[in-house]
Amino acid sequence: MTVAVLRRRVSSRSDSGFTLVEMLVVMIMIGILGSVLLTVLTGARSSATATTAQFDLTAEARTALNRITTDLREAAPLSTSSGTAVPAITAVNNPDGATFDPNGITSITFNLDVSGDGCVAGIASNNISSASSAQCATSNTPDPNQPESESICWDPATQQVYLLAVDPTVQDESVPVQNCGGGIPLLAGKVSGFKLSYGSSLYRYQNASHADPSSGMTSWYDLDTAGPPVGNGNSVIDLPELRYIDTVSIQLTMSSGGHTQIFNSATELRNVHPDA
Repeated sequence: MTVAVLRRRVSSRSDSGFTLVEMLVVMIMIGILGSVLLTVLTGARSSATATTAQFDLTAEARTALNRITTDLREAAPLSTSSGTAVPAITAVNNPDGATFDPNGITSITFNLDVSGDGCVAGIASNNISSASSAQCATSNTPDPNQPESESICWDPATQQVYLLAVDPTVQDESVPVQNCGGGIPLLAGKVSGFKLSYGSSLYRYQNASHADPSSGMTSWYDLDTAGPPVGNGNSVIDLPELRYIDTVSIQLTMSSGGHTQIFNSATELRNVHPDA
C-alpha cells in the first residue's frame, strides 16, 4: 500500500508543467531576443531611410548641376551691333572672396547661344560667328525655359536655386541680379548653401592678391589686384575681370530629412579664351 502511494506521487511530480521560475526565465529570454530583433530592424529601417534620402539628394543635385554647368559651358562673349564687346559672364552677385556672405543672394548672369545661330536674344552677335546684326534681329525667339541671356540665382530665404530669363533689351546686364523672383526652380529639395567661385587660366597672375596661396588657380581677386589690363583694383568683380574669367566652380549644399550633403562641380567656359 505504501509503495503504491509513493509511486503515484513520483509519477505525479514527473508529469507536472514548468515551474514559475522557469516561466520567468523563458519570458526574460524572449524579451531580450525581441528587444535585440527590434533594435536590428529599427537600425536597418533608419539606414534604409538615410540611404534613400542621400540617393534622392544626389540625384537631384546632379540634375541641377548638369543644367547649370551645361549652360555655363556654352557661355560666350558677344559683340553688339555697335561693336561693343560684352564678356561671356556679364554680372555676378556675392562671389567668392573676402566679402562672400554664405547667407546672401548669389547670382551669375551670362549669355549663351542656345539655338546655335550665332545670335543671342536676337540683338547680339557672337563675336566668334559670322552672323550679322540684321540676321540676329530676325532670330529673336525668347524661351523662358531655354533663355539665351540668363541668370542662375540662389535665394537663402526660400533655400532654392532659380533660373531667370534675362531680357537684355530692358535690363542692363552689367547690373547683378539681386532678386530671384519670377525664376524657375531648378530643384525640389532645400538648397541650404550656394557658392560660386571664379577663376582664370591666366596663371601668371596667380596669387597676386596673396589671399589664397594654396588654391592652385588664378582667382578673380588675383586679377583685380594685378591691375590693368586684367583688373582695376576696386575689390569688385566687374567688367575688367569678367573678360578673363573662364572657369566657374560651384559648391551646392542640400538638406533633406535631417541629412545634409555638399556637392562640388567646376566647369570651363569653352568659348572664352583669355589673352592678356
